[in-house]
Amino acid sequence: MQYYEWSLCVFTDRGVRAVTVNPDKLYEPYVRNFVTLVQGGDVEYSLAAPIEAVRVHIAARLAMDTGARVMLEELPMQAGFDGAAFTRAYAETKRRQSAHAG
Repeated sequence: MQYYEWSLCVFTDRGVRAVTVNPDKLYEPYVRNFVTLVQGGDVEYSLAAPIEAVRVHIAARLAMDTGARVMLEELPMQAGFDGAAFTRAYAETKRRQSAHAG
């Protein structure tokens, strides 16, 4: 299955910041840690970075929906996303990709 890189741009009063993510190795560290744990090993792992990434996505969605600036430290505790809707949309995207690839 082919994956495509993606970019994230953030516009602030201090300028523009952009990052491009190459997904080829995006999940490799997680899989390696999982295998190490299954084999009885210890890993140094923290959920801080993945949680922060989710918080950034939620803040971006709130900012897009409201047109207001959303600061991470002011994110409402009830802020989240609809996991079922995400799963449906993700599955549909994968079905379309498969249909075009085959």
